[in-house]
Amino acid sequence: MREIVFRGIKKGKNHFVYGNLSIKFDMAFIQIYLEDTRSYEDVEVEPETVGEFIGLPDKNGKDIYEGNLLKLDSGRKVVVIFKNGAFGYEIDSDFMGLNNLLALSGYDWDIEVIGTIHDNPELQEVGE
Repeated sequence: MREIVFRGIKKGKNHFVYGNLSIKFDMAFIQIYLEDTRSYEDVEVEPETVGEFIGLPDKNGKDIYEGNLLKLDSGRKVVVIFKNGAFGYEIDSDFMGLNNLLALSGYDWDIEVIGTIHDNPELQEVGE
């Protein structure tokens, strides 16, 4: 069973926090554990930056989250998304002009996290 962890960029800061997700009205919070006080704190994050851990590491052991930019073994760059109950990335299809999702579960190729769509806007041009 995979670990359920979310991340989001802390409001007013430029770094991710990791923990449980809580949505209150139109605000998003990540609940983090504070070792020194053995308590939890709700940290407000930018809602558009929230992503879930997909349960798999990349070839270097780095956890993969929604919103990560991956480099496939073919050299192609893709964005991790959650769609139709699965984590994966979209590819263009010639079949009726639809986009298809390629799932990232049980992959057997070398993939590498090269950034996120939130902190590397220059890498958002994917599918190269």
